[in-house]
Amino acid sequence: MVALFAALTLLAQAAPADGGPSLTVNRPSEDSMFGSGESAPEDAAVKPAIDRSLQPLADAGVSRDEAMLESRFPYKTTDQLPPDNPLTIGGLLYLRAQISATENQPPSQYQLNAPFLLDTYLDARPNDRVRAFFLVRTEYDATYVAGQANQLGMVVPSQSNPSFFIDQMWIKFDLSRQVFITAGKQHVKWGTAHFWFPNDLLNPVRLTPLAVFDQRTGQTMVKANLPLPNQNLNVYVLALLDGIQQANTLGKLGGAARVEYVFNAIELGLDVIAMEGQHNRYGGDVSFGLWDFDLYADGALTNLRDNPIYEIVIPPVLNPGPGQSFFPGFYQRDKPSFYEPQVAMGLNYSFRYGNNHTVVMGGEYFYNGLGYSDPSIYPYLLANNAANFFYLGKQYAGLYILADKPGDWYNTTINFSTLGNLSDHTFISRIDVFQTVLTHLRFEAFFDLHYGGNGEFHYGLNVPATTFGGVSIANIHITPPLFDAGLALRVSL
Repeated sequence: MVALFAALTLLAQAAPADGGPSLTVNRPSEDSMFGSGESAPEDAAVKPAIDRSLQPLADAGVSRDEAMLESRFPYKTTDQLPPDNPLTIGGLLYLRAQISATENQPPSQYQLNAPFLLDTYLDARPNDRVRAFFLVRTEYDATYVAGQANQLGMVVPSQSNPSFFIDQMWIKFDLSRQVFITAGKQHVKWGTAHFWFPNDLLNPVRLTPLAVFDQRTGQTMVKANLPLPNQNLNVYVLALLDGIQQANTLGKLGGAARVEYVFNAIELGLDVIAMEGQHNRYGGDVSFGLWDFDLYADGALTNLRDNPIYEIVIPPVLNPGPGQSFFPGFYQRDKPSFYEPQVAMGLNYSFRYGNNHTVVMGGEYFYNGLGYSDPSIYPYLLANNAANFFYLGKQYAGLYILADKPGDWYNTTINFSTLGNLSDHTFISRIDVFQTVLTHLRFEAFFDLHYGGNGEFHYGLNVPATTFGGVSIANIHITPPLFDAGLALRVSL
């Protein structure tokens, strides 16, 4: 019945103001629908009171049916009426094509990928204290072939093409305008670093340092935020339903907390995450200004019981023969019960010149206690799906220069970056160009070059077929990458 009343009300409100044909529907009386009858004396006494209570709503332009509903459900936390357009529909369409080349490979054999991405969202804001947001992501690759090997010679598991994901689905509201609640699938990213994010503890997958935007999906949680401006504090408490592990029982629910404090020009954040079957993880970040420089540091402590690293053990009785260098010994997990640090620290300097022209230069160092200093372990990690790229080495460094509106190019941004794995002496340099055309269309182009020794960013491997421990091992051949290049179009809908 509510839906019927709402439909009739919309039709009644759709009558044109110029005196044209009216769409007003004459609502039948209750007597004609249900039959007339003698009203009880008390009914006659109550009805005028109800009508008088509805008069303020009627004066505000609320229809009779809406007013009746308001009178039946009078418990409201805000007197604000809904805006004219409480629902916004939008999104992002991103089309990209890229090639990946390896050394000593003819151009006809360069790997081609065309990943397309569509984000579509509904953003509802019925009043200033309630917001609902939903974003679904569609991914499609016209070049996808099931069972095709990647650049490392490894077969990628089959997946749906196109594929659909719920990226965000949450409701936000407040309690007495003091505590702000966000419940559902949402994005929460902690830390202030530019390339590496050791303090991003809530996301099971780390953001790729050279990514032009965060393509990871959100995590399901209930987040409560208590701002305390008089104490320069911001407090967050979270209940985690997925991420590091799925909470399919009440005991598996995770919890996290973060406190942010501002003192003069110093911003400090401290956080902890806890859940059943995992040791607590701790993190923190600090940022501050010094002269014309912005400095920052992010750090995290993770127990090796939860994120084991591997080591090479060569028993005295084992003496590998020719052609068995791929298996120099047994690999085993190093599982001591202590915490290993990950720390990223850096600085940047920005200056303006001319009319709204900006150049930003920065550098960052990353110590990865969960990484490896010896690249001879890489084949084992690759074979066991334990290679976490950009977090594989023990020490890293990165440099970048960003020029916004350089010279007379007022719709152009150019970004140059170089990352180095200092542990295995391999590097990757990349240049990105972003050009806005036709006001809402952005054209993007990038080129990156891999170089250095034989390691993470420039890795090759050639192992002949052999037998180890009575098991036949096929030939393994990985050609070092040379460069990647791509073009993309982006439109915000």
